[in-house]
Amino acid sequence: MPRIWDEWLDSVIYLYSSVEDAEQGVRFGGSGFLMSVKSESHPDYSYTYTVTNRHVIASGGTVVRINTTDGGTDIIDLQESDWEFHAGGDDIAMSLVELPLEKYRAKTIQRETCVVGAIDHMAGIGPGDEVFMLSRFVNVGGIQTNQPVVRFGNVAMKPTMIRSGLGWDVLSYLVESRSLSGMSGSPVYVYFPQREEWKVKDALEPMTRLMRGPFLLGIDWGHPPVYDSVVDQGGKVHPDGWQVQANSGFMAVAPGWKLVEMLDSEELATDRKKLDASRKEQDKNAVVADSADRPFTKE
Repeated sequence: MPRIWDEWLDSVIYLYSSVEDAEQGVRFGGSGFLMSVKSESHPDYSYTYTVTNRHVIASGGTVVRINTTDGGTDIIDLQESDWEFHAGGDDIAMSLVELPLEKYRAKTIQRETCVVGAIDHMAGIGPGDEVFMLSRFVNVGGIQTNQPVVRFGNVAMKPTMIRSGLGWDVLSYLVESRSLSGMSGSPVYVYFPQREEWKVKDALEPMTRLMRGPFLLGIDWGHPPVYDSVVDQGGKVHPDGWQVQANSGFMAVAPGWKLVEMLDSEELATDRKKLDASRKEQDKNAVVADSADRPFTKE
């Protein structure tokens, strides 16, 4: 796995249940990240979304904390009603936000970097492929600023149906990356640095660099546990069959195409079109005002 670019860490946001918790940097909360979608009417403009899990929002983690360019943090006081949820039941939540680049130390993950069906098929993503996740570690998460950590691992299983904490089965990658509870909502990337079959000809090198990624594999939504039987000092199993829950070391990742599905949904796309129309009208009015204020000059 190559060195992770520091700027990628600026895509991570922290979620809290209140402004006060965000200011104090309390341990409870969730992770999230920033994604962007290009405007259809304004090629030089993109819309930014905060992204996390639906269960993080449902548990009260609606308030966003993000780093600023002056070395501090800013808090975006979002309510549950400000978040949209994946219509198909996947554990994904998004909220459209305005983030002036001159104020925030933020990097958005572009929609085009998501793993979709074509990339998954072309790359043959499967067991052993290298992944890394950018996340919040509550014990060393940063009190004054967000200080994300990076965890590394491998794809353990191709997309399969996994029972979510919301009560239904969802298609997910199974990934081993020594992840822990509290990292839900983290972006998970896949990288292909060692694909020998891609090193065919020097002429293909630009293409192979592109194919190596990293691509946004998806979003971490949960950590399937394992259960151990409770035994006494002699190794005898508890007569009532008691069990304790333990960390399996696996995480479930909603595929990148689920994020694309939501970004391209009619509801979110309609909101962007309305904003595009409003921006177009503002630009038109600005041109008219500029013309009216310009003094006449003699030829």
